[in-house]
Amino acid sequence: MKINFLRSVSWVAMLTLLSRISGYVRELLLIQCIGINAVSDTLTILIKIPAFFRRIFAEGAMQAAFLPIFTKIKESEGEAAAYRFSASLLGILVVLLTLLMGIAEWKWDLCSSWIFSDFAHQKQRELFSLLGKVIFPYIFFISIHSFFGSISSVYGRFGIFNFSSTIGNLFICAALVGLLIYKPDTNVLCAYWASWAILGSGVLQCGMMIWGCWYQGIKAVWPILGIDKHLAVFFRKFFSAMLSVSSVQLNTVIGAIFAAQLPTKGASYLNYADRFQQLPLSLIGVSLASVLLPVLSQQQALQDPVRRWRDEQHFLRFAFMLSIWITLFFWVSSFSFGACLFYPSLKSGILAWKDVVEIAYTVRVFSLAIPAYIGIKILITRCFAHGKGQLTWISGLLNVGVTVGISLCLYRRFHHFGLAFSSVVSAWAQFIFLLCSISLREKLPLHHGLKRLWLELMPFTGVVVSVYYSMPLIWTSETSIFLHIGYMLGAAMVITALLFGFLRLRSHISYKHLRLFWKMFRG
Repeated sequence: MKINFLRSVSWVAMLTLLSRISGYVRELLLIQCIGINAVSDTLTILIKIPAFFRRIFAEGAMQAAFLPIFTKIKESEGEAAAYRFSASLLGILVVLLTLLMGIAEWKWDLCSSWIFSDFAHQKQRELFSLLGKVIFPYIFFISIHSFFGSISSVYGRFGIFNFSSTIGNLFICAALVGLLIYKPDTNVLCAYWASWAILGSGVLQCGMMIWGCWYQGIKAVWPILGIDKHLAVFFRKFFSAMLSVSSVQLNTVIGAIFAAQLPTKGASYLNYADRFQQLPLSLIGVSLASVLLPVLSQQQALQDPVRRWRDEQHFLRFAFMLSIWITLFFWVSSFSFGACLFYPSLKSGILAWKDVVEIAYTVRVFSLAIPAYIGIKILITRCFAHGKGQLTWISGLLNVGVTVGISLCLYRRFHHFGLAFSSVVSAWAQFIFLLCSISLREKLPLHHGLKRLWLELMPFTGVVVSVYYSMPLIWTSETSIFLHIGYMLGAAMVITALLFGFLRLRSHISYKHLRLFWKMFRG
């Protein structure tokens, strides 16, 4: 089935935007219920652990290894063989997830003692043990949900998979609204019932995805415990994908372990700042990668290397232009962005202006990694579509090693800023390593326009940031929200005009380029 790239990316981006907006609403309601304190720190650290396993068993490593193989089997051996392979894989996935849940429920207290090892975090350790046994089964349902989502994406049906995340967020939002109405005695009770809401959202998304596949006419897949000849190939790709595709999540878990040793509120600052950068990463990186993987898999099957390499170069250029705009916008508007999002909590006194300032500064640090993260998404997707899995896990090891090393050096002195900076350096290290390795190993020189774009955008970015610092604006908690909104709109228009004018002046964008992008994306 031929996938319309432009329509698919636009559709996925729109649904991803809905998911992220509903996610922001969920986080704002959670602040209203719990606040930013030791309880929110504990819940933040806890959620990152099942999220990590979700990335391994679901849309991360599993999807990157599954999609190319399923597509190849479907093209070469027929649809029946592809579904036999997926049924065998689903059976193994169910067994592994069941064992993982059983071990986690049995030995969860050991995990709590390891993460909160010092006596100063004794209460957080107890709360972590209580909430973890409720939340952890979430990974079973969300992994099955993502497995069926991978099958639907092969057929170009991306809508139900992305929309189900919005439904899951809305389910949690409804539960949090109920907590705000009935007002439990303590924020610990709020966190407990919020944990059950998170588990319920996983069950709901799983059921919705299975129903969606059936409704769209995709053949039913039932788990079987059998040996398929393609499973060995899958597991080779899967294990190499575990570190490469999940390197961001590995860094998240590493950051959570370090954050558990930070002063109170440090983990929450990191969490909310990371939420800010996840919106553009999802809209550009995840949306492009979700559609790009089946597209490149189809092109790989057709053996069209000239078109494939041309497309990849344009993907990088296009993504880099967008990501620089986002980095500049976050750097200039982080205070206003935070003030608008947290306005209800600021006015009610649940959140202090100092908390917004800390989150804003952390957002600035994280924003420096946005171009690198989006580039990593595209390059890793390319590697898996071309069967170059070894390069991806080597780059993942590099990412994790740099993160651990810099975090150990910085987190005690700079706290959450040090952990954010370590993720920036590790992201750029992985991106540069991937790009240079692909160019050298495959003897594919970088396009001149791509190299010139990077070299010329760096001084342009420096000039914009310097002008911003030469005209400082001091925000306070009393500043009107309408002034913040006006400032953000003005900053967005000025950055857009400056960036477009610069790209047009340096011949990076022209009518010819726009026609080429349209021709490439259209089919």
